[in-house]
Amino acid sequence: MKSLTLQPKRQKIIDSSWGELGFGVSYLNTGNSVGNDIFIGYAGWTVRQSWAQKWITELYRARLAELGIRHLYSVKGPRDPEYTSLEIANSALGNHLLEIAESAQRCIIVAHSSGSYVAHELLQQLYESGKDQGQTAGKIIYYNLDGGTTGLSQTIVNQLAAMYCVYVDGRLGRSANALEMEQLAQVYAPKSAVIRIDGNSSGCNSGAHWCLHDVLINQKPHNSSTFDLFKDYFWLNENHPVTVDYLQNLELPNNEEAFINQEAFINQESFRDTEDYFAEGMLAELKHLGILEGYKDNTFLPDESINRAEFAAIVAKAFTEQPVTRETQQFIDVQREDWFANAVKFVTTRGMMSGFPDQTFRPEAPLSRLEALVSLASLIESKHQINHLEIYYDDASAIPDWALKAITKATDGEIVVNYPNLRQLRPRAHVTRGEVAAFVYRTIVWQKRAEDKELAYVVVP
Repeated sequence: MKSLTLQPKRQKIIDSSWGELGFGVSYLNTGNSVGNDIFIGYAGWTVRQSWAQKWITELYRARLAELGIRHLYSVKGPRDPEYTSLEIANSALGNHLLEIAESAQRCIIVAHSSGSYVAHELLQQLYESGKDQGQTAGKIIYYNLDGGTTGLSQTIVNQLAAMYCVYVDGRLGRSANALEMEQLAQVYAPKSAVIRIDGNSSGCNSGAHWCLHDVLINQKPHNSSTFDLFKDYFWLNENHPVTVDYLQNLELPNNEEAFINQEAFINQESFRDTEDYFAEGMLAELKHLGILEGYKDNTFLPDESINRAEFAAIVAKAFTEQPVTRETQQFIDVQREDWFANAVKFVTTRGMMSGFPDQTFRPEAPLSRLEALVSLASLIESKHQINHLEIYYDDASAIPDWALKAITKATDGEIVVNYPNLRQLRPRAHVTRGEVAAFVYRTIVWQKRAEDKELAYVVVP
């Protein structure tokens, strides 16, 4: 079996969307596809950026040329098709594909984010152009990576599937789409697969690219002695080698240890504005644990500052087992009916936060990075003595004397996350909602209550 070489990288070199699209290129590299495959990539808005355009122009096209793949299309954004080669309108692409697909071995269509909506127009055109033709059946494969739903009627999707063996992924994290994928798999194909890779989600390092995130395989007829593939979703275990054979032939290994049942993941939906956030995997996990809620529109606003009341609410949800160490204190600006009253009582009676000499808690006051770390450091039992914080922080001199011990504990406990500069603690800066989430997650990891998601921006002594 030929293993895929999808190695995560520490540095953020390219946007994760292009790492995902690059998977389509890797998928084609099977040794017998030279000159016989067609690749079409539909990107999201990020390709508007100059660095993305340079990457696809130089590296991406060179890689395709190396593989002998005949055509490449890319788009700048939703409803804005600007192709890097073979100038052709999106509306005419369907007919053109029918012509060239007849002599091709496969045509792989990969769409990401907003680019998926442009790709849907292509699928509509394919349906209109090819509903009376069957010669391309099984040759056109469509991957919708981390985008919206197909935007097509169920009838058209089923017809496309019958004609072209189209594979569709409408983001596995959404239960409705996951159910749709299961139904599609049973409708049209004896064997079907949903493949999703991501550069910033759980299971991958932040900024990691070419990292296989999930491989969801549904096989018909299934091996009833090993798995019930009609009932459960299974992902390949991250410790098991993923091979091209699994993806090409959709063959299940006999070793049950190669799989992990992630049924709960179906109900785990990330916030819609954290996809490219450096700690997106941590935020998704905290949401899954019920610690983060976000707003009604399913946003989290990770770059917004957080106030003392909001911080107390998150901490109270995250560390429910902490014992009481102080007596209850009354604050003149915290009323019993306030939404944050119970959270304030929790953090102050556990010694995680304190009020002010004037008997106020100041719930709406912003919190600094230093204050957030000092609070969480109260949960850390330091095993080592760190004498010189300047070894880790270029701005260590900005740490006040009263906080040195706490920051030492936080550093030793590996709960300090410095993004984008690992050596800048920025103690006086207002802490953001996303940074608090990262600090909290790292503290939960220290307590051995969560998986240690490797992150390049964690300060490790």
